[in-house]
Formats: sequence, structure tokens, C-alpha cells
Amino acid sequence: MAHRKGCFLDHVQIAELLTRGGQLVKVMGNTPFKIQRLCHDHRYLEPGDGFIAIQGTNVDGHDFLKQVTQSKPGLILLSREDKMGLCAPIPTLLVRDTRYSWALLAAALNGNPHEQLIFLGVTGTNGKSSVAWMAREMLEACQIPTMLIGTLGIYWRGEKKENPFTTPDPDGLFELLADAVQSKIQVVVMEVSSHALVLGKLGPIRFDAAAMTSFSRDHLDFHQ
Repeated sequence: MAHRKGCFLDHVQIAELLTRGGQLVKVMGNTPFKIQRLCHDHRYLEPGDGFIAIQGTNVDGHDFLKQVTQSKPGLILLSREDKMGLCAPIPTLLVRDTRYSWALLAAALNGNPHEQLIFLGVTGTNGKSSVAWMAREMLEACQIPTMLIGTLGIYWRGEKKENPFTTPDPDGLFELLADAVQSKIQVVVMEVSSHALVLGKLGPIRFDAAAMTSFSRDHLDFHQ
């Protein structure tokens, strides 16, 4: 639910962004709108927010659309066409993948900071933290300002933040990347969970280098 202060997206920009990203399927309602904040939890939705219905493992955001419309959001994004009728009269966009669309919009709301950074991604069952930490240390030793995002936390410029996920959700991730750009960071070393890759949480980020440490039976339940 993060955003850069003063950054907005209007209905034209959002439609163009999702169309270019191959996500936009159908539009319902033509009321002009402008959003500054995204939300995927109806309990924290505020009037004018953009709500994104995420279909999770245990909870489906599409099941709360009645409560969502009562909060008067500026926009609803969903991936189930059978639920569009519940969203009237709120402007509603049917997309192919709400997680990927969320990442596209979060990036834009934060000024597309990924376009100004170099990315090193580390994935695998075991060893991600060690490899990411060593990569950061080597880059810093070469006087290259680096941000590390991983299980151990988020490190840059002598600061540390706790990180509840291996790979942050798009709202938090792109706000972090905007902070990195503002702090003159050049390289981001990121632990990337295979779940995050499959679910499209990274959206428009493209990695300049990548490492895969291992792949064990721990992931077969998800990846089959």
C-alpha cells in the first residue's frame, strides 16, 4: 500500500500501462479517476484507493468485493470476469493477472525506479542469503553503493530494515527501490523466492545477473 508522495496515476495512464504489459482484458465504467495508493486488503481500503483483488492460497480478494464497493475505491482490478457485476458503479478493470498488474502499477506509482538500477538476483532452496551477502560485500568493497534485499533484512548506506518476506510484495518493493535511487544506490542484490517469480510479484524488473544456488524437494509441492 505504498506510494511516492504526490505521485498519481489517472485512468488513461493505468489503461495504457496495463495494455502495454499485456494485462488489460476488459473495462467496465468510464468515470475518470485518479489514484495515489493501491490496496489489496479490504480492511485497510480508503476512499479513492485502487483495490486489487488477489487470489491467494487460502483467501480470495474477489470474495470481499461487496465490502470493497462500500468503501468507495477509485478503481477495482480483478481477474475473475464473473465477479465484475459486483463492482458497479466503481470503474473496474479485468486483467489477466492481478499480481503482475499490481507490480506494474506499484512501479509506476513510485516513478519506475527499477529502470535506474542494476539488479542481481539470487534464487534457490538453500544458500540464497549467503550468496547475496557475499555479492553485496564484494560490490561495497569495490566502492559500488549496493542495497541488499533478503531474508536477513534490507541493508543499504549503513541502514537496516526488517523484512518479513524473502521477496517483498510489490508495494513495499518498489518503494524500497525508489529509496535506493534517492540514496544514489547503483546495484540491488535481491534474494528472489521461486514463488515470487511464478506469481509475478516482480513485474517489470529485469535482472542483469542471476544465480541459482540449489533446487530440492522442498519446492516440489508448489512447482510440481
